[in-house]
Amino acid sequence: MSGEPVSREPVSRAHVRRLLIRPGSRYRCFGDGLCCTDIHALGPIDDDEKARLAIIADGVVRHHPIVGADVLATSADGRCLFLQDEGCALHEPMGGALKPHGCQRYPVGLTATPAGARVTLEHRCPCTLLGEAPELNEAAVHEHLGGSPDKDSARANHLVDTIPTDDGEMSFEAYAQLEMPLLDSVRSGASRRALVEALGAVPFPAIEHDWDAIARGMKSVAVRDVGGRFEAALHWFGAALQSRGTPFADRPPRPWSDAFDRAEARSRADDPLEPFRRFVADHVWGLFWTATGSLRATRQELVTRLSVGYALADAFAAEGARKDRAAAEAVMVLDVVGTSDWWQSVIGEIDRA
Repeated sequence: MSGEPVSREPVSRAHVRRLLIRPGSRYRCFGDGLCCTDIHALGPIDDDEKARLAIIADGVVRHHPIVGADVLATSADGRCLFLQDEGCALHEPMGGALKPHGCQRYPVGLTATPAGARVTLEHRCPCTLLGEAPELNEAAVHEHLGGSPDKDSARANHLVDTIPTDDGEMSFEAYAQLEMPLLDSVRSGASRRALVEALGAVPFPAIEHDWDAIARGMKSVAVRDVGGRFEAALHWFGAALQSRGTPFADRPPRPWSDAFDRAEARSRADDPLEPFRRFVADHVWGLFWTATGSLRATRQELVTRLSVGYALADAFAAEGARKDRAAAEAVMVLDVVGTSDWWQSVIGEIDRA
């Protein structure tokens, strides 16, 4: 693969004006509300947004020491101060002008490539994973991005020119030819094993640190900072990681259950493999992994997370969750923890191995 010619065409904002939506992408905001909680940091909030929000009330923005930026403050139960029973209090007033840009854009992202801007989805809320959402289209994407691809809000989250490999770089064009059959295999995967085989990698590769030590570290942080949704997700992930994808007994509370209760109530039972298909396909399509590792490392870390996710889904189902909901909860945990410093360091070790 490293012998392929590498394209040197610079990726620019011009590539953002052509949107590339992954076939099969589906999304609609149902107002489940998990993304408006401490499942992740609610920011960053820039100075202009901070000034506008200060007009409404004091204390609605705080500095997040880990993120290193200002974010929306949360209440004692971890909910955004603007999250009400009927939805976001900032969504309607003044046409949503008071709503922070990050909130308006979520869960849509853009990766600029030589072929155009790939539309990506995050999976930290059941809205992206459960329910009969319509296929994502350009109008819906532009609405999240601010209404026009020419506005500043259409800037890419990530720029990709070439694809890193273990011993160099691959042209984007060559990678795209490899990616097509991979995504086809993921979309048609009829079993858990089929998704693993589509990635062509073995989970839990040998790395510098012991996997059990990594899992214990995650759980210890979660116990020390107990209470938040992110910490609970980290604890669950650590417990499943420690089990290496087998049944486990360490089962802390699931403080995100209310959002998934709403999602379950509004949706019919579906294929429990579908949330995993969407997760893998969107992760591969988004190309954010090119910033942290090679294609080989990405396959290995992703199949490792899948193994953890399968164990999580089985644990949630054993606690009474509908199987497709259990899978959606598991994917949410994989998505949240996957961007944490904990997991980013693991990816680095896999890449160096």
